[in-house]
Amino acid sequence: MHPLLIFLSFLAINLFSTPGVTTTSGVDLQISAPVIDFGRSVDFAVNLQTSDPIQESIFYFQASGQNMHQVPFTIDSAGQANIHLDLNKLPIRPFAHVDYWVSVTLASQETYTSATQSFNYEDNHYTWQRLDQDNVQLAWVEGDRQFGLDALNTAQKAQANVDAILAASQKIDTVRIYIYPDAQALQNSLELTGTPWASGHASPDLGVILIAVAPGADQRSQLEQLLPHEWMHLSQYAYMGSAYTNLPSWFTEGLASMAELYPHAEYQSTVADAGEEDRLIPMAGLCGSFPNDLASAYQSYAQSESFVRYLYQNYGSSSLTRLMDQYKDGLGCEEGFRVVYEKTLPEMDADWRQSLLGDQYTVNVRNALLPYLIILGVLFIPLTITLLLVVSRRIKK
Repeated sequence: MHPLLIFLSFLAINLFSTPGVTTTSGVDLQISAPVIDFGRSVDFAVNLQTSDPIQESIFYFQASGQNMHQVPFTIDSAGQANIHLDLNKLPIRPFAHVDYWVSVTLASQETYTSATQSFNYEDNHYTWQRLDQDNVQLAWVEGDRQFGLDALNTAQKAQANVDAILAASQKIDTVRIYIYPDAQALQNSLELTGTPWASGHASPDLGVILIAVAPGADQRSQLEQLLPHEWMHLSQYAYMGSAYTNLPSWFTEGLASMAELYPHAEYQSTVADAGEEDRLIPMAGLCGSFPNDLASAYQSYAQSESFVRYLYQNYGSSSLTRLMDQYKDGLGCEEGFRVVYEKTLPEMDADWRQSLLGDQYTVNVRNALLPYLIILGVLFIPLTITLLLVVSRRIKK
């Protein structure tokens, strides 16, 4: 760590920090706010003033959803230490909330622990502008205050739309939204978590939404697509908890896409074209991860939105809640579906296609069955002729 940063950290301790522990025995233990190099490291400065020798000193930290870590460190004769966390070895999830504290044991076997402090592990490669309202904490990079207000208002509309669609929706205590200026900037952050290329991403257990929207003519449509979509993922997690991962992909993404205030105009035509060309993917095939290639992934999103909308319009929001309950109880994709709708997923898939395509669906089914009917005909006709000949001979006898 650069000497200037160490000096500034200790200056922050002396000027702004409240001592973690100050005892009558004269022990004064303080720990600074973090110095973050996003994606690489986090540094802390510790100041301990005591007349007794130090036997052991340990730094503890725990990020949301991750195990607690402990890092032993050495305090010099002046009572100072620098703690360096290499995030390649001890990774912290981007935008996680992190608690940290220090414990020191003296030669007398007395142990002193600092007060627990915390920080949000944010991407500090950018200067974030901020606005808060109710349970929403908004941060953005480019654009004026009006851009931030527009985003904040859209977030409120997104929350209302999600609540209107999903009867099981629950209020989320705090939602932190970060708006990157472009997709590449967002991707640089997502690479730390191994997330594939995306214009939006939610970390539901953290209550965090990351999107890429540049100020300009398209900002409204982009905000109205991305924010409701990712907010629905947060709402799904708020209801499901750790069982969130048991939800089928067609359900999570279909419901999130249906919540968008500015729908994808191409979704409807994508599904219609795939239906007419008999290229629709069986919905049972979308229980797991979507295909990797862009065209198939896009069609998977479009199909999922159309299928979930069909369920919503024909069976109501309460059926979606009951479906979530089945998955929350651990039932599989098709098993849970059958319990709620009293139909198999393939049967409902057929109903959806029929409503979507009408007579074209009948044509597709006929065309799909025609080769098998021909094979049966080829096998059945000779057998029929043989049986008729046998019967005829017996009659003559």
